[in-house]
Amino acid sequence: MPSDAKPKFKQLALKITARLRERSLTIDKLHELLNETTDISYEQVRRVTRGLSNPSKHLLREIARALELDEQELEKLHLIDQARNRYGKMLAVICGRNPELEPVELVWPFLNEAQKKSVVATVEAYVQANMGQR
Repeated sequence: MPSDAKPKFKQLALKITARLRERSLTIDKLHELLNETTDISYEQVRRVTRGLSNPSKHLLREIARALELDEQELEKLHLIDQARNRYGKMLAVICGRNPELEPVELVWPFLNEAQKKSVVATVEAYVQANMGQR
């Protein structure tokens, strides 16, 4: 896949990061929690949390346990990330979606309601402006 088509965000990393924020936890604290049941380096935890590295099934299970997240949901997000990385925008096309909307779809669940309304209002304003130009 061309480097310019690589996804900017990974859903698994976004989910883990969101949960860390919800719980006011740091990567260091997650590393401590994971070291209770597995031998993993801080660097590996940091790389997975930032979306720079893929976790093993065991590590994914341990992250789910430590952060009290659904293991199957994390596995699904990881598979989606892998597919997006491998197929790029073609994945959206294959799934019958507009590939141009993929960056918005990816981060949409992490916006609050006010932010979502603001995004929609901004897009609507662009549409109105474009309609006036014709």
